[in-house]
Amino acid sequence: METSLTLSCEPSPERQSLFIPTPFIPTPVPSPHKRIVNLLLTVLNPALVTLPTVVALHPPAPFPTSKRQPALTSKMSSVFRMPLRGAESAPKFDGTPARLVPYFEEIEILARYTSLDAIQTIKAVLRYAPTSELEIWVLLPSATRQDWDKFIKEVKAMYPGCESDRHFSCADLENLCSKNARIPMCSQEELGQYYREFFKISQHPITNKRLADLERDRLFLEGIHATANTAIK
Repeated sequence: METSLTLSCEPSPERQSLFIPTPFIPTPVPSPHKRIVNLLLTVLNPALVTLPTVVALHPPAPFPTSKRQPALTSKMSSVFRMPLRGAESAPKFDGTPARLVPYFEEIEILARYTSLDAIQTIKAVLRYAPTSELEIWVLLPSATRQDWDKFIKEVKAMYPGCESDRHFSCADLENLCSKNARIPMCSQEELGQYYREFFKISQHPITNKRLADLERDRLFLEGIHATANTAIK
């Protein structure tokens, strides 16, 4: 009796229950030499390095602001003004003829700096003048007109000898010596004051050969009080 053998592709039950572990194949680790070579290639060829994508961040748009105007400097701070009446820097007139011309000159200088016209300059003269002089000057016809030169001329006419170019004579020098000889001198300041006054009056006669040097010296000694004169001699 012949037995037929039939080959079956299905595993047997014993084989199905049999576990055969899969052999572990380790991943090859590059040698240190190869790692160094790869690192050098990366450094020498930056294109091989894949850089992360950088997203450009744009700064936010500034808020709209109004155009700031530059600070304006007040013009009034740089404008020269006339000083107040009675201030230390204000022009002063003491009522003597010798101080009249310098008083007008100070007013004219201030008027140029402040750009005053003729009538404004006249008002400045009246404002700084003493009360006793103001009461007279305001009565002048030119005090209310635009004629500065005429106003000065009318005021000077009331003060004989106020002109700065006044020429003293020998009689003026003799009057000074006679007046001063009656006043005792007690200090060097009084002697110096007499010398300055004598020098001012004697210059014009000496310059114009109307007074000799010896005569000038004699008058100077006569103008000193007897007590001080004896001590000087």
